[in-house]
Amino acid sequence: MSVLQDHSCCPGYYGHECFRCPGGVGSWCSNHGACQDGNHGNGECRCFEGFHGTACEDCEPGRYGVNCSSKCVCNHGKCEDGLARSGRCVCYKGWKGATCSIEIKDDACGGVCAENANCITGPQGTAAACVCVAGYEGNGTDCDEMDLCSRANGGCSEFSTCLRVSAGERTCTCREGYSGDGVVCLEIDGCLLDNGGCHKSADCVRTGPNTTACNCRNGFQGPGRVCYPVNPCRTKNGGCSPHARCEYLGQGLRNCTCYRGHVGDGFDCRGSSNNELFRKPENAFLRRMLSKSSTRGFQGDGPFTVFVPVEETNKDSTVCNICCF
Repeated sequence: MSVLQDHSCCPGYYGHECFRCPGGVGSWCSNHGACQDGNHGNGECRCFEGFHGTACEDCEPGRYGVNCSSKCVCNHGKCEDGLARSGRCVCYKGWKGATCSIEIKDDACGGVCAENANCITGPQGTAAACVCVAGYEGNGTDCDEMDLCSRANGGCSEFSTCLRVSAGERTCTCREGYSGDGVVCLEIDGCLLDNGGCHKSADCVRTGPNTTACNCRNGFQGPGRVCYPVNPCRTKNGGCSPHARCEYLGQGLRNCTCYRGHVGDGFDCRGSSNNELFRKPENAFLRRMLSKSSTRGFQGDGPFTVFVPVEETNKDSTVCNICCF
């Protein structure tokens, strides 16, 4: 009886080793998308409308709110977008208003604002105030450039490199062996692509991020990238009897068949009584005597018992030696 073993990944898991889909247990793709799971899946999250990221963990750029359904409108400023953001506009230098669409023409603050701040006048009766522009932070009279990467790796993944590109702006890039948007980085399973470069008769084993090893399957040998069928008949006659023919059947399999004139299972083959007796050096004295007589061959698989004269008393035919085959 042969037993075939197989496995299938549970929902939310993917690949030949059943990795967990992005987003965490029970909240695959942050509940904002569908994971390509299963043994042949790649773990990719296909985000619903408005959502973005490797795990659909945030809104698309320019969208905000719990459903990512609201769109930012900032003409000359930066929108505070994202799932937990309000969509507020932080204006660039020289602009003000809810959508940063009003040009600042007069300095009502008396020139006390920092270089990277705007003088904002509020409703009638309120004093003008200095407000740092997008990408800077401070009290308005003193504004420092924001370096997002200096805080919690800029919100990037632990497997990502945070790079400052400008004031208040950064990029997240997954390290070698990982893939994703940088905020979420997934370990690459090199075995998912073309069996990891392994031979078709080899198993691919993941050894690390995008690194693999190849092991030839039973019946094959080689480095794994290339596998050759093993022919057991080439080594010690495949374990067959010296009086048997070893036939290679492919993929490490062979068949042992006793030669004509011999009987047995292929691993143990017996010939005529003469042949078996002459295998033993102590029976050499019988060769001349038996060659002149007619002996019967063995029938069946044995074992067999043959009575032969003892050398010292071979003149007395009543004394025999017992040979078992």
